[in-house]
Amino acid sequence: MTRISHVNLPVPVGRTAEVADFYVTVLGFAIDPERGEQGRAGAWLDVGDGSQVHLSEREGAAHPDQHVAFDVDDFEGIHARALASGVEWRARGDGRAVTRDPAGNLVELFA
Repeated sequence: MTRISHVNLPVPVGRTAEVADFYVTVLGFAIDPERGEQGRAGAWLDVGDGSQVHLSEREGAAHPDQHVAFDVDDFEGIHARALASGVEWRARGDGRAVTRDPAGNLVELFA
């Protein structure tokens, strides 16, 4: 079996906390307290299935097609939290939606 260990997403310099809050508040991820010093600003987030999302501060804008996709168990709950947080939500039909994190990374969700 092969599975994803982690994905790394760029975050504008100084905005790690804001972007991490999106993943914690809307998607229910947890900040990994064992991250330790990596020599650069960012955060590691536990997705809950053994995989992680790493946020790394970088100069420059996100590419508009750069994205990550998640299969989620609580699609409607995530939708409700996104709306409550003022996060843009675009339903694509068939249990699929897209949004963007505060860094501009496209996030695709599948029910």
